[in-house]
Amino acid sequence: MSIMRKIRMIFVLALACIIFSACESNSKPLSGGTDVFVDSETGVNYLKYKTARGSSLSVRYNADGTIYVTPLESKVTE
Repeated sequence: MSIMRKIRMIFVLALACIIFSACESNSKPLSGGTDVFVDSETGVNYLKYKTARGSSLSVRYNADGTIYVTPLESKVTE
């Protein structure tokens, strides 16, 4: 395995850790190995599709092309 390929693999793994550290699974897997993750700070939804050959991650979009956002409970501050 070449050095550039190893560096790329490390970068991708680090990026996935950063992305998923702020997200939580809503525990509602969709068909075809697809899971939905919700960013706990922004409410932005991400789709993760898993197959035997690998997986991919994408922002979830509404039918009109806008980003799908789950409304978060407002935090009460005193």
